[in-house]
Formats: sequence, C-alpha cells, structure tokens
Amino acid sequence: MLGNAPMALTGTRIFESSMSIGSQSIRGKINQPIQGMQLMISKQLRKLKNRYAQSVLKEIPGKPGEYLIDIITILSSATQPQTQKMIAELLELDKSRIAVIIDALNTKGYTYTTLNPADRREHFVFLTKKGLAMQPLVQAAIDKVNETLYKGMTTDQILQFEGLLVRLNNNLV
Repeated sequence: MLGNAPMALTGTRIFESSMSIGSQSIRGKINQPIQGMQLMISKQLRKLKNRYAQSVLKEIPGKPGEYLIDIITILSSATQPQTQKMIAELLELDKSRIAVIIDALNTKGYTYTTLNPADRREHFVFLTKKGLAMQPLVQAAIDKVNETLYKGMTTDQILQFEGLLVRLNNNLV
C-alpha cells in the first residue's frame, strides 16, 4: 500500500493513518466498512444520544420531554440555585430556546422561576413538588438504560469508554 491510497479487502477499505497520543506517534490501519458514504463519528454519537434519550423516555410514565429529564437531573444535583443561563450552557442551547422550555415546564407544573434579587435580568429555576417527585423515576430509568447499554462490558471498559468520550470532547474545546 502506498501513501494514503485505499486498498479494498473483502468488503472493507483500509486506510493508513497517523495518530499522535501524548508524545508518541502511532501509525496504523483503520478499518472502515464500504457502505456508500462513510459515517462520521458525529453521526454515530448523535444516533447513540438519540437512542439513549428515547430509551430513557420509554421507561418514564407519562412520557415527559427529553429536556424535562435533563433539567430534573441538573436541578436535583445542583448545590446552588441554577439560572436559565446556567442551564442553557449545560445543555448547550441558546438562552431563548431554554426560556421557551422552562416556560413550558412551568406551565406543566414541573418547575417554577424566581427573579435573582442580585440581578433582575436573571431567573432562578427550581423544581416544584411535582418535578421533585419525577427525580426518582428519572434516575431509575437512567439506571435501567445504563444497565442495558453497558451489558457485556467490564467496569474497566465502561470507565475507559466514558474517559474516551470526555477526552474527545476536551480535545475539541
């Protein structure tokens, strides 16, 4: 094989690649299936995220929205009051989108907001009793889906997978 020219091998393309990990340089081959357009890692991650979210939603009675699950998780684990801006940053959504989501959750009785007395432009978001009652259901659903997701994996493999996801994310920041 010369340079980066692909070589067909029983339904698989093999590409020469060069990766640098720390101070070491690794030269190896990456197998990629021949299926029309190659899938980018972002597409695979989006598919995993969507399947994960849908699996968690299926486990919760009443079928709450995905953002309710995220917001319940954020607010129930927070050690200080969270603003709409803070939640928007954590969910990587713009402030206007999170305002619409929070307003809908307020209307449904899961959350309520109060003005920040130190900065009247900010709103703190809190869970209502109804929202707090959802927290154990959300956690149970997440635990059940995680059990299915990690089936057949060792603790070391799970920690390595999660560590790689964090590293990939940090590499792009």
